[in-house]
Amino acid sequence: DNGTGYTKMGWAGNKKPQFVISTAITLPPTHPSAGVQRNTSNVKGLEDLDFVIGDEALKANKTHTVGYPIRHGQIDDWQLMESYWHDSFYKYLRCDPEDHHVLIVTCLIGYQLMVICVDGTTDECAGESGTGRRDYV
Repeated sequence: DNGTGYTKMGWAGNKKPQFVISTAITLPPTHPSAGVQRNTSNVKGLEDLDFVIGDEALKANKTHTVGYPIRHGQIDDWQLMESYWHDSFYKYLRCDPEDHHVLIVTCLIGYQLMVICVDGTTDECAGESGTGRRDYV
């Protein structure tokens, strides 16, 4: 569950998310919004991988520019969001998303619900009661 302020992530079947972290990411030096910052990568060409997410990103605000990929409940920067998801899977959940079924649910403006599957297909619904809720089995 990616939100403007926090992201909750975990495995299906658990009652609570394993991780609740800030939806913040340090901007890589090549990002257009990045200010002047110190390159901490020791290997030339890997500058784009020089980022951290969550509370670590907030703590690194002295050496990096901190970005927020989601604003007002909508993804504002897809490049940052993809990097955020990459670290979410590999660093926090410690899994390869290609080896698991991934379900990302996002609430759109209004009461519409969109389910984005890993294969790129979507399922949109407004729900019978207008609440935007539908049970998926």
